[in-house]
Amino acid sequence: MIHKLSFDDLNTVARNGDKDALRIIKFYSSRCHMCHALKDTYVELSEQFPDVMFYVFNIDIFDGDPEVFPMIDGVPTLCKIDSYHGFVRFPDPNPPDPDMWYTPQSIKEFIQKEKNL
Repeated sequence: MIHKLSFDDLNTVARNGDKDALRIIKFYSSRCHMCHALKDTYVELSEQFPDVMFYVFNIDIFDGDPEVFPMIDGVPTLCKIDSYHGFVRFPDPNPPDPDMWYTPQSIKEFIQKEKNL
C-alpha cells in the first residue's frame, strides 16, 4: 500500500513515524514523465515488500522551491525516511534507466540492504 502525504503528514511521518519500520518516499511532480513511468514499479515494490512503508509526496505544491527540500535536485527522488537523520537519498543508479531514472533492481537492492542493517 502506498500512502500519499500532505506537507503536514510528511512532517509527522518524518518525526514520529514507526522508527523500526523501513519507510521509503518518492518525491514526484505531476509534470514529470519519469515519475509517471516509475509509478507501476513503485506499486509493485510496495506489494513485494509489505513490511516496508511506502509514501509519495507531490512537490508541485512548492513550485520547485529548492529551500523546502534541499536534498531534491530533480524528480523522481527516492529517499529513506529516518527519524534521526531525516531524508536519506537513494544512491543514483549506475546507469540510470532512461525512462524512469531508478531501475527496479536498484530500488530492490537498496531496500534489501536497508532491511538487513
